[in-house]
Amino acid sequence: MADDTRTVEMLRIALAQTRAELALTQAKLIELERAALTDPLTDLPNRAAFNATLDTYAKGLDAFATLMIDLDKFKLVNDTYGHAAGDAVLIAVAQRLRSLVVTGGIAARLSGDEFAVLAISPSPAISKLLALDVHRALAEPIEICGELLVVGASVGVAHVWPAEADRALSGADWAMYRAKAAGGGVAEHDPLTPLPPVEHRPVVRARDLRHDLVAVAA
Repeated sequence: MADDTRTVEMLRIALAQTRAELALTQAKLIELERAALTDPLTDLPNRAAFNATLDTYAKGLDAFATLMIDLDKFKLVNDTYGHAAGDAVLIAVAQRLRSLVVTGGIAARLSGDEFAVLAISPSPAISKLLALDVHRALAEPIEICGELLVVGASVGVAHVWPAEADRALSGADWAMYRAKAAGGGVAEHDPLTPLPPVEHRPVVRARDLRHDLVAVAA
């Protein structure tokens, strides 16, 4: 009888240990999955997560907005203040984008100083309003190294219907290059309009932006 009791107790302990190990393994798997879909610097979703969300949008929504965002003076910040300052700018940009994205949307860091946003949008006008909000938010000075820096961004926006979802990124990207070639701001692309060949992408000419990087105190 004592042996049976001891055996049952040993089995109970072994079962508890197995459950604990499984829970730990599951937690590690969840953390690994999150790490695989998250940008480690900004804690925003990364390109893989963005692409997965884009696929979900294309299959389940009637229409949505795709924004491509490129920071105008990020390289200048890096060159002038160093990479730590550049990282601080990226984190600040991520926080501002996150604050603009409503439930169901996503703001992601794709690479370097390139960000993207997906949002439910019923019309091109609403999509453009979101792009303008993003542009205004990123035009606000960011405090870095004791100075207020105006980094700014060029924003391309495409209002997308599911039938054109495969061109969502390329359309918004094309519009972003148009905005950047024009000196910054917001540019739109209609997915129903054929995209020009890549070699016809607008040329972004180098400009001396040092004079308007540091915000002038009011």
